[in-house]
Parts: sequence; C-alpha cells; structure tokens
Amino acid sequence: MICRASEVSSFRNGSSCPPVAYIPAIGMFLSASLLMATTASAAIYSPISYTSACQWDNTHDVSNCIQAAINAAAKSGGGTVQIPSGTWYLAKPLSLKSNLVLQGVGSAELAPTVNNQSTSDLLLDGNGLNNVTVQSITFDGGGQDFPNGSAVIHVGGSTGVMFNGIKVQNSRGPAMSLTGGMNNSGINNSSFVNIGNHWKTTKKTTDRVQGVLFWDASNVPQTHDEKNFATNNYFEDIGLDALQFTQQDNFTASNNRFNLWGAGEWAAITAPDYPAGIYTTQSTNATISNNVILNAPGAGIDAPGIQGSTISGNVISGSGSAGIGLYLGVDSITQASNLVVTQNFLTNNVQWKYAVAQGGISLMGGNPNHINISNNIVMDTQPVKTQAYGVELVDTGGIVTIGSYLQINGNIMPGNLIAAMNTQQLGMYCKLQCLYAN
Repeated sequence: MICRASEVSSFRNGSSCPPVAYIPAIGMFLSASLLMATTASAAIYSPISYTSACQWDNTHDVSNCIQAAINAAAKSGGGTVQIPSGTWYLAKPLSLKSNLVLQGVGSAELAPTVNNQSTSDLLLDGNGLNNVTVQSITFDGGGQDFPNGSAVIHVGGSTGVMFNGIKVQNSRGPAMSLTGGMNNSGINNSSFVNIGNHWKTTKKTTDRVQGVLFWDASNVPQTHDEKNFATNNYFEDIGLDALQFTQQDNFTASNNRFNLWGAGEWAAITAPDYPAGIYTTQSTNATISNNVILNAPGAGIDAPGIQGSTISGNVISGSGSAGIGLYLGVDSITQASNLVVTQNFLTNNVQWKYAVAQGGISLMGGNPNHINISNNIVMDTQPVKTQAYGVELVDTGGIVTIGSYLQINGNIMPGNLIAAMNTQQLGMYCKLQCLYAN
C-alpha cells in the first residue's frame, strides 16, 4: 500500500495506511537495488499530493510541497519521498531528514528559481543526519554565472549518507560539500559536469571552484576511521579540483573517471598553479585506486601531506603538472609518509610549460619517508616530450638509511629521466634500483 503525504495525519486516527518502517543502517557500498529491497515495506510519500499548495507545471516553486513530504516521512520514523518525472524549481533548499530515501522517478530534475532565496546551500541541505539516500535525481545549478554561488548540495556532521546515481550540472558553486564529522558517507555511480566555472566569464582564478569536497576544518590529519568514499563517478569540466578530500581517515577514491579541460584553462588565465583531478591534503589511510584521470589542468593526483596510504592502478594522462605529486602538507609541517605508489600508468604529463613539478611522479619539499614507488609505467610517447622525468625528487634531503625509507624499484620508464635534485644519495640509490630507458 502507498501512503501519500496527505494521508499521514489521518493514519494516526484510524486510517488503513500502515506505519512507516524504520530503515536500518546499512553498509557503505550499498547498491540501489539492495536499498530498494530493504526499504520496500516503508511508506512512499509523493509530494505531488499537495496540489493545493503547489503548481506542478514545471515553472513554479514546489519546495514547500517536497519539504512537507520529507517532514511527514521524518515524523513517522522514515520513508521514501519520490520526486516525479519533470523539471521542478526550488526557491529555497530542501532540508533532509534522517532515515530518508529521496528518490527521483523517471527524468526527475531539481533546479533553482531565478529568485532562489538560499543564503547558503542552493538545492539540498542537511546536518546531523543518519541513514539517508539520495538517488536518481538531476540537480541543476542554474548555470556557471547564476547569482548564487553556494554549494548545490551540502551535508555536514552525518553518518550513513549515500548519493547514488545522481547528476549535478551547471553550477557556479561546488556540486557537493560534505563537511565536518561525516562518517560512512559518500557518492557512487554519479556524474558532475560543468561545475565551478564562473571563472570562464570573469577570467579570475578566484572564481574557480571545486567539484566535490569532503573536508574537515580542524587542519590536522584525522585518525578516527571516517570511511567516506567516492566510487564509480564521472567528472567533466570542473573549475578547480574535481574531487577534493581533506583531513580524512580511511577515504576511498576508486574507479572514478575524470575528463577535464586543461589546455583551455592555461590559455584563458594565468595562475601560479592549476586544478587537480584528485586533491587530498593531510589525509591518512586513503585508498586512491583504478581511477582514469585525463587532462587535469594541474596534477592528476595532488597529495600534500598524505600518510599511510596507497595510490595504485590509476591511469593518468595529459596533466598540466605531475601525474602524481607527493608534497609537504599545506601546514608546512606534515610530511608525506608511509605510502605505496604502485602499478600506475602515467603518460604525457607536465603539459603546462610553467609547471614546477616535472615528473610523472614528483616528490617535492620536506622529508618524505617510508615511501615505496614500484612497478609503475611512466612514459612520454609524444614527439616533443613534456614529462621530463619518470620519478622526480626535489629538496628531499635529511632522510637517513635510504634503503629502508625510500624505495624506487621495478618501474618501467621509457623516454624519461630520473631526477634527484639537491640529494645525490637519493639519485644514486634510484639509479641502482630503478629500471629506466632514456
């Protein structure tokens, strides 16, 4: 039986509509089909039941009706709110509630009205949530020059929040901002296209904006096993870093595809640095694996101060800077350490002629330690080569017992050099341990 939102008040007074079942907390990588099977007994709320309050004509604001359905589900302990097929406009963001599935039907799309009243987040907001899924909905940000540059979606301090099969497009601000205290939450099977590109109009670097952000404002590495994730997603034409996770512990970024727009940005604006495909700083125990990153304006993977992590199986080509950059943390204290960089395929990077990092893999600044760079293929197949070095080591002095701390071996690097600037010991060690062809 389907309980519509308009029937909730009568249900408590003897309606035959059944109570809303509580949706139990479920695993991190839950598929949409399993989710629907798990919640099949929960009530389904249709905001279109509120026809007297909203005009469902693909023109007028319907935020109050959708919010009323969300609130009705929350009061009953949880349920599924279905957004009908069509493009629906919101004058203010929807506020998510715990134990909720917000699900699109057909080609459901949400977009801001011209007079959108949001002073923070554009279309979707939530804080302190548990067990929420948003799926099968397109969120349109109104265009790269829309007056409101807030995040299209924001969730903070929540557990078990899953975005599955959504699309976020055409926004001036970030597509998604998942902040402080997020746990077991993330995005899966979703796409992000034309995000944060107001800079194309203004030609200002300050108007470049990230695609998807997971961040904690504490400015220290996290060690509390957050287990957030971004898997099987697609990123295209993003103004700043396409995927950014900061001060995260046990983050997984896997099987994502990035088709970015490097050369166009270098031609349009002058900047000291350019955006990465994946940017992470001062995170611990991360897994960055099996991603395809094409034409990042900056580094393919930019990871200052990353610790205890694995970067493996990634394909990175055409980056403006290094394919993989391992640097001193942004706090100028946290060292890149305890890393395994293996089985990556890096080709034809360092396309930006002013890039500081010149390697397929670059270690720069501070004293990186306990780093294993092995079994990677680092190539430059271009007639005029841009990727100067296979592995580049710059200003990494002060490492003791090099054989125990830094291992660079078993890599295949045709058409590159191996650089060990300012540290001759590292250069000698590398030459003894690496396979290379110049």
